[in-house]
Amino acid sequence: MKTTQRLSGLDLIEVAKVLSVHIPRPDCVKVFAEIDRARWKTKIVSVVLASLFAANIARAQTNDSIVQWEADIANLSLLSPDAIPHSGTFWIITSPNSANNTIVPPYPCIPSNLSYGSIYLLPDGAMLVDAAENDGTNNTQLAEQINSVSSVIQRAETTALQRAGLQARARSGMQPMAGGGPFPPGAGGGTNSYQPLDVTNAPVDYGTNLYISQWISTNGVIASAASNTIADVEYELLTNSDLAATTNWGHSGVFVLGSEATNWTPLNVISPNSTNNLFFRLLSWQSSDGSGIPDWWELKFFGTTGINPYSDPAGDGWTVLQSYINGWIPTNYYTPPNMQGVYIRSDGSGNNVLNWIPPGVTPDSFTIQENDGSGWQTIATVSGSLGSFIVSNPPPNAVFEVSANYPNGSSAYTSAGSQSSGNGDLTLPATVAAGANGRLFLLTAKPSTLVTGLLVVASPDTGDNFPKDGIDSVASQYPLTTFTAINNPIGGQLPASQLQGSPLKLSTSFTPFYGWYDFSIKALGTNGTTGSAVQPVWWADATPFLDGRQHLLDNLNFALRAAPASQPFDFYFPANLYYSAGTFYGIFPNYTTAGFSWAYGNYDSVLYRSDFTDPFLPFENDSVLRAFCFNTNQFDTYGNPLDVGYDGYFESLPTMNAWDYYFDALSYVQSGNTNVPARQLDSNTAQYIFYGPANDESDVSDLGLTWDESIPGWRVSADPRNVYGLRILSIICVKSSPTPEPLTYYVATPGGVIPEMGTTNNPGSGWLYFETENPGYQKTGFHFVPEAYANSQLTGPGYAEWTGAPNTNDLVTSVGSQSFFYLWTQLTVTNANPGTVSYLEDYFDAAYKMDANGNVTTSQTGVLSEYGSFFPTEPGPVALVTKPDLATGQTCTGIVQVISLNVDANNDGTIDPTFYGADYTTPDHPYTFWVNNNFDRYTLDKDDNTYYDDDVQKQDSPGTLHQTTPDCNYLDGTGNRIISSERDLQDFARLWISGVNSNLLAALPPNATVTLSWSSVSSGSPTIDLFTAADPDGGIGYLTNATTAALQIDTVHAPYLGRLAPGGSLQFNVDYFGNTWAGDHFIWCGVTNGAGALNLTIADGSGNVMAQSTVYIKLVDIKQMYERWTVGDLPSYAATTTPVLAGEGLSQPFYYNTQAPAGTPYILYVHGWNMESWEKDRFAESAFKRLYWQGYHGRFGVFRWPTTYGFTGGFWQALTDPRSYDNGEFNAWHSAAGLLNLLTSLNAQYPGQVYVLAHSMGNVVTGEALRLAAQQGLGQIVNTYVASQAALSAHNYDSTVTSPYLLPFTYKYPPGALSLLGTNNYGPYAPDIYGNRLTANSAAVGRRISFHNLNDFALAMPRWGFDQILRPDHTVGGYYYYDGSINDPTPWNHFQFVFTAGDPPPSPTDFDIVSSLNDRYEVMAYAAPSYSTALGATPDVANLTGNLDLTTVWPTDTSGHNYADHFWHSAEFRGDCWQEWNYWRTLLRSSTLGFNIGN
Repeated sequence: MKTTQRLSGLDLIEVAKVLSVHIPRPDCVKVFAEIDRARWKTKIVSVVLASLFAANIARAQTNDSIVQWEADIANLSLLSPDAIPHSGTFWIITSPNSANNTIVPPYPCIPSNLSYGSIYLLPDGAMLVDAAENDGTNNTQLAEQINSVSSVIQRAETTALQRAGLQARARSGMQPMAGGGPFPPGAGGGTNSYQPLDVTNAPVDYGTNLYISQWISTNGVIASAASNTIADVEYELLTNSDLAATTNWGHSGVFVLGSEATNWTPLNVISPNSTNNLFFRLLSWQSSDGSGIPDWWELKFFGTTGINPYSDPAGDGWTVLQSYINGWIPTNYYTPPNMQGVYIRSDGSGNNVLNWIPPGVTPDSFTIQENDGSGWQTIATVSGSLGSFIVSNPPPNAVFEVSANYPNGSSAYTSAGSQSSGNGDLTLPATVAAGANGRLFLLTAKPSTLVTGLLVVASPDTGDNFPKDGIDSVASQYPLTTFTAINNPIGGQLPASQLQGSPLKLSTSFTPFYGWYDFSIKALGTNGTTGSAVQPVWWADATPFLDGRQHLLDNLNFALRAAPASQPFDFYFPANLYYSAGTFYGIFPNYTTAGFSWAYGNYDSVLYRSDFTDPFLPFENDSVLRAFCFNTNQFDTYGNPLDVGYDGYFESLPTMNAWDYYFDALSYVQSGNTNVPARQLDSNTAQYIFYGPANDESDVSDLGLTWDESIPGWRVSADPRNVYGLRILSIICVKSSPTPEPLTYYVATPGGVIPEMGTTNNPGSGWLYFETENPGYQKTGFHFVPEAYANSQLTGPGYAEWTGAPNTNDLVTSVGSQSFFYLWTQLTVTNANPGTVSYLEDYFDAAYKMDANGNVTTSQTGVLSEYGSFFPTEPGPVALVTKPDLATGQTCTGIVQVISLNVDANNDGTIDPTFYGADYTTPDHPYTFWVNNNFDRYTLDKDDNTYYDDDVQKQDSPGTLHQTTPDCNYLDGTGNRIISSERDLQDFARLWISGVNSNLLAALPPNATVTLSWSSVSSGSPTIDLFTAADPDGGIGYLTNATTAALQIDTVHAPYLGRLAPGGSLQFNVDYFGNTWAGDHFIWCGVTNGAGALNLTIADGSGNVMAQSTVYIKLVDIKQMYERWTVGDLPSYAATTTPVLAGEGLSQPFYYNTQAPAGTPYILYVHGWNMESWEKDRFAESAFKRLYWQGYHGRFGVFRWPTTYGFTGGFWQALTDPRSYDNGEFNAWHSAAGLLNLLTSLNAQYPGQVYVLAHSMGNVVTGEALRLAAQQGLGQIVNTYVASQAALSAHNYDSTVTSPYLLPFTYKYPPGALSLLGTNNYGPYAPDIYGNRLTANSAAVGRRISFHNLNDFALAMPRWGFDQILRPDHTVGGYYYYDGSINDPTPWNHFQFVFTAGDPPPSPTDFDIVSSLNDRYEVMAYAAPSYSTALGATPDVANLTGNLDLTTVWPTDTSGHNYADHFWHSAEFRGDCWQEWNYWRTLLRSSTLGFNIGN
C-alpha cells in the first residue's frame, strides 16, 4: 500500500462513505471535454512562436472599418508602428467571403505576406489586427464581421477580469483550488468554463491547456515559458520552419521537465541560424493512465487514452506497449515475435519436457514439431495458455521446435535446445605456472560452491623449436627439432576439495619434465553444467632447475680471459663469416656478461635465436667456447688445430670449426636426465685459450710478443696484459709444419722467449694460445628488469639497445599476470683496469612479502621459478631474492610492486584482491552492475510533512533545472557532479587499487602515468563516474553507517574524480595525487550501458605498458537483472491467469536464459496497493539492490498485479473515488490465480527454493494464491513466505486474535476538519468471515513469517481500519448483510448488493460466497469487515512460523512518533540503505525470522 497525502490527520479515502454522497461529473466539464477532444485530437498543444519576421507597418485606413468602429466602442488603444511587438497573440480579422472566413485563429506574429491596417491592444495583452480589405456588402456579412470582432474583444475582456480576480484572491490569502477556483475541478469558475461563441471560428481559450508564453529572443537565445505544465512530466520541443508543412515537425533535442513549484516551466532554446522562420511546438509525454505510453501516442493511433498496453489489436503477438517501444503503428501487422526460452529437458522417466517462456500476448495455440531424421512433422497443437509440453517416449536423437499461432499469423519456429549451461559462476580464472625445480602448479581463483571440480587438459606446445633455437643456422647437423614430453592432449579431473586457495603441484606423470604445455581448464558444476574453458595466456615450461651457476662463472671468466690486448674476444662460425659471434656469447665492448636469458628477444643475425629464457644456455655456451681451449689431442699431424681456425679475410678473427663438445640439449631432455651437465671450461681445460696464427719475423703485439732476430724468435714482454688489464701469465705456440711430424709447442712466461717456427731462410708459422689470470670480483650493484620491456634502460645485458645503466628501482606487475624477471649481479673486476664491469645473471631462490616498513619477511608469496617466471597472487611489494652467485657468494633482492584492480565481484561485502579470492572477473564472468539511472532525491512526504530520501519518478537537479536528470548526471547549483542523496549510494559499487604507493610512483620512469581506461569494449559504451571513498578502509560503511554515508556525499571529504568512458582515461599520479599516493579506495556508479575491460595501467613516458590490472565490468539497466512478471497493470482490465514478462524500458523483456545450478534460490516480491507500474518496478529494484548488498547470489523477480493507483488522499478525489482501496483489494483477490501459476512454474525450475516477500495488500494476492495451491493439492510450492506490513485481517491466520487487537467499530473522529462528526458507531453490520481462512495455505509453504509494526500508518485507524469498519460499503450503490446476524455461522450467504440508480432501480444482487469464488472476492473487498487489526499491525499471530516486530530491526525513530509515520509503512523500500540494512539482513539470513538463505 502506498499513500502520499492526508488532510487533517484523516485519510479521506472513506469520507464519501461517511457522508454517503456521490458527486457526478458536472455537465459543463463533459461539454468542454468533448470540445477539447475535438479541437486537440492528439493532445499535442501547438503554440507557434516566430523567431524572425520583417514587414512594413502600413498606415491605418482613412475611413473607419468595422474593426475600427468596434475598437472605438471598447476604448482599445491603437498601437503605433514602433510599439507593435515582434511576437504575441495576434487576432486577425479579414474581409467577408475570403478564404479565412472573417476571423483567423491567433498567430504568434504578423505573417510577413499579410496586408493589414491598424493594430489595437486588447485588454488581455493580445492584439487585434485589422486585415479586412473591405467590409461586408450585405447585412449577413456585416453581422458576421461585427460578431467576429466583438467576440474577440469580449473574450479578451473576460480573460482580463478572470486574471484580476485570481490576483485579488491571491492578495487576500485565498488559494485557488485545482481548476482555477474554489470548486471541484471542472465545476465552474475555472478558465475552462467559457462557452464558445456562435461564430464560424471561435477564439481559442488556452485555459489549462499547454502553451508557450513570455517569448523573448536575445542574442540568439529564445527565452520563454511552457505554461500549464505538470510537475515531473517531460515535454519535448518540436520545430518547424514552415507551418504549411504539417508533417515537418522535427525533434529539437530539447526536453524540459515540468516544474514542481509552479504550473509553468522555463524554456530556453538556442535559435539556429539556418532558417529565417522557426516555429516551436510542445509535445507532452504524460502517460495519464500509468501505462508508460504517452497520451499523445495513444490518441494518435486510437483516438483515446487508457488503452490496455498488453492488448494486441493487430493480432500478431505484439502488444501495444511493444509496438510503442519499437516505433510501430500498433494496428499494423508485423511478423510475430520469436518465442523465447525454448528448451528441452528430461523428466527422469524417459520423456522429454519442452518448456518455453509464455509470450507477452497469449497466442491461440502452439504448434510443436519433431524431427527424428526423416523430416519435420507436427506432433501436437496445444493451448496458447500452456508453458510446456511432454513428449512421451521420444525417438532417439529427435529434435523439436515450437511456433506460436496468433489470429493473423504465426511466429517462426524456434528450436528447442538444451537449456544453456554457460553459467558465469562456473567460469573462473585459472592458470598453470612454473615453480621451483621445474614443477608446474595449477592456480585457480576460489571457486563458488557450485563448482564440483576442474577438468584440466594439457597439450604439447609446438609453437617453438625447443630446445635448440637457431643452432642449425651454423651447424646443420643439429636441425630444428621440437621436443614434446607428450604427443597428444591428456586430461584429468580435480575435485573442488583440492582447490583451497594455494598452488596445486601437478604430477610429473601428468606433465613430464622438459615439456612445454598449453592448458585448457574448465570448471564443472553440480548438475553437469560447465563453465567456459580458460586457457592461460602463457605456455608453461616444465624444465627442471639445472643449476648452471658454475657454468655461468666459467663462461664469464672465459669471456674476460680470452680477450687479447687490442679488443674483447670475438670469433666467427665458418657457416656465417659475415657476422662475428662474440656478442652472442656475452662479450660486448663495454662489459661482459653470462646468463641464461637471450637478448630479450633481440633477433640476432647469426643464431637466429629469439627466445627469452634458455635454461640450457650456460651449458650450450661453454660447450661452444670449449673448442677454443688448448688440447694436445686436437691437432692434426701438421700441427694445425682441429677445433678452431682463423679467418684473415674479413675481421681477422678465430673461427669455431668443430662441434665435438657441443651440449646436445635435445638428446639431453629426451633422455630425461635432470642432473646438471658437466663443466667444460674448468680451470684445467680452459687454462690456455686460442688466439690465432703466429708467423716468424712478425710481432704479435696483442699478446706482448716482439720478434727478436737475435734469438731468433719472440720475446714476451715483462708484463703483458689483455684489453681488460688482466695479466697474461703464459703463452703457448704450437709449431705448424709442412710435413707430418709429432706435435711441437713452446711455452713462455713474461720475459721469456719462443723460438722461431721455421728457419732464417724458410720462415715458419704456428698457433698461439695464451693463459690469462683469473679475474677477481666484487659485487657493486645489480640490474633488475622485466622481460621484453621496450624501454632501453629496462632492457639488460645482452640486448643491443641497453644503455649500460643498471636499474635497481622497484619494478611493477599485477596480480594474476604471468611475469618474467631477470636480475644480474654487477661485478667490478678487481684485478682489471678501473671501471671494468661484468654482469652475472642470477637464479632466483624465493619470493617474500614485505612489511609496511619495507622489510623483507619470511612469508613467501606467489609462484616463482629459478629462471624468473613469477606468478603474483596478491598485491603489495614482493622481494625476489636470488641464489648466491659463485663469484662473490652474495645474493641480490629485486623489489616488485604488485598491483591489483578489484571490485567486490561476489558482493559479499569484502573485496579479496588476491588471485585465489572469489572476486575475480573474466570476459565470461564480468562484474555485472546496474547503471545509476533512477531518481533518488530528498523529497517531501506530504503525509508526514517531512523530507526523506526516496526514489521519485523523474526530477531535475539544481544544475539542470527543468531537465530530466537521472542520478548519474546529478549536478549541484554550480554545475559540479555530486551524489544526489545518501539513498543514491546504493547505486554505487566499490573499486580498489591495491599495491600502488608513493614508493612505486617515485620509482617510475620520468613522465610515467598511472591511469584508468577502458579496452576490449564488447558492447555499448560502458561509462562510470568515480568518487574517492569516504570509508578509510574502503569498506561498505557508506551503505551501512549513517556517518560514513553523510561523509560520502560530501564532495569536500570524498571528491568527484571524473567520468570515464571508452576512449578516455583518468590519470591518477598527475591529475589527482602527483607523486604522493593518496588512497586506494573509490566508489563508482554506472552512467551508460556497455561491457568491457577496465584497466589500471602503469606506462612509461613513451606509453609503453609496464603493468596492467583488469576487471571486466558489464553495465546494464537494472531491469536486465531481474524478472518482471505481470498479470496486468491497469486496474480497469481484469488480471490474467497467465503471467507474462513485462518489457517497459527494454527492447525486449528480460528473463534468466541460463539453467540455474541446483540449489539456486529465487525470491519473488509481490507489491501492494496504489502503485503505478514505475513505482512497482522501483520498489522491486530497491528490494533487489538491498538484497544484492546483503550478498544475495540467487535470482529475483517481481509479480505485478493491477492494483488501483493515483489515490493521493485529496478531498475531491476522496469524494469522487471512495472505493479506490476496495477496488484494489478486489483486483488483488482476483490476481491470486495468476500468482499461483507463476509460483508453480518457478517451483518447477527452482524446486524447493522459491521464496516470497509480499508487502501490504500484496499479501492478499499471496495468501490467496497459496490457499488455492493447498486446496488443489499442489504440495509445497514456496519455501518461505514473509508477509511484511500485511494489509489483510489477522483473523485470516489466527481467529483467536482478540483485544487489544480488535478493531473499534465505535469511532471518535480526531481533531481537525471532521471533528464535528463526533463519535459514531459503525456496527459491525456483517459477520467476521475471515476466521482462519488462510491458515490452510501452510500446505503450500514451508514457513510463514509476519513482519509487523503495531503503529503502522496505513494499517491503523483511520485508514485500513476505518475502511474495514465502514463495511459493508454503501457508497455508490450499497452492499448489505440482510436477513442475518453478525453471529451467523458459515456459510454467511446473506450478502447483497442493492442498486440505488435507475428508474425503477434494478433488483438486488445476492452473493453466493460458498460456490462462487468471484462472489467471495467481491464480498471480501467491499462488504465483509475485519474484526481484527491487520496482520501487519498484530503481534504474536498464531499458526505462523514466526512474528517479527519491525521496530527491533529498524533504526531509532527520532521523530518521537514511535514508527507511526507514513514513511515506515514502506520503509524497507524507501529511505537510505543504511536505515534498512538490518531489515534486509534479517529477511535474507535469519534462520528463524527470515529466508535463511546463505547461512
